[in-house]
Amino acid sequence: MEGGKHLFHWLLERDLSDFHPNEIPITAYKKDLKVKQSCSVIRWMIAIYDKLVDADDHTEVKKTHPGWFQAYQEWCIKNNERNVLSASVVGSLMKENGFDLIEIKSKPDPVTKKRISARYRILSTWLLEEKMAQYITKRLDGDASSDDPSGYEIFSQESDDPSDYEIFSQE
Repeated sequence: MEGGKHLFHWLLERDLSDFHPNEIPITAYKKDLKVKQSCSVIRWMIAIYDKLVDADDHTEVKKTHPGWFQAYQEWCIKNNERNVLSASVVGSLMKENGFDLIEIKSKPDPVTKKRISARYRILSTWLLEEKMAQYITKRLDGDASSDDPSGYEIFSQESDDPSDYEIFSQE
C-alpha cells in the first residue's frame, strides 16, 4: 500500500501536459519491421540509400524510368525477390513516395539551336532521408554490407558545367 502512495504522489508531481496517449513513438525496431513488411520497391530504395551512405556518396543519381526499372529488376534477381513488380507499378510507387519524373532540357546547341529533352528520377542520400524517413533507421554498427547491391549507377553528363542543364517542369 505504501508503494502505491509513492507512485500516485510521483504521478501528481509530474508535468504530463505534453503527454498524448495516441502518439506512439517510432523506434528503430518499428522502422525495421515496417521495411521488412514493405513492398520490394521500398526495400530496393532503402538498399540504394544504404549503399550511398556506406560509400559516403552525396551525389544525385539520375536515371530515366527504364533505367531505374532495370536497376530494380537486377536488385530483385540478386536478392531472390519473389514478387517483382511491373514497370508501371514501380513508377507509381516511386512517384507516390515523392520521386517524380523531372524534365531536364539542355541548353540549345549553338549550331542546330535544338534542345535535348529527357525525363529523369533523381535520388540522393538527402532526398531519400527526407522522403523515406518513416523507413530509414540510423545504423549503429556502421558496417557496410557488400551483399546488398542496389543496382545504381551515377549518371554521366556530356558537360561538366551544371548550368548546361535546366529543370523546366515537374510532373
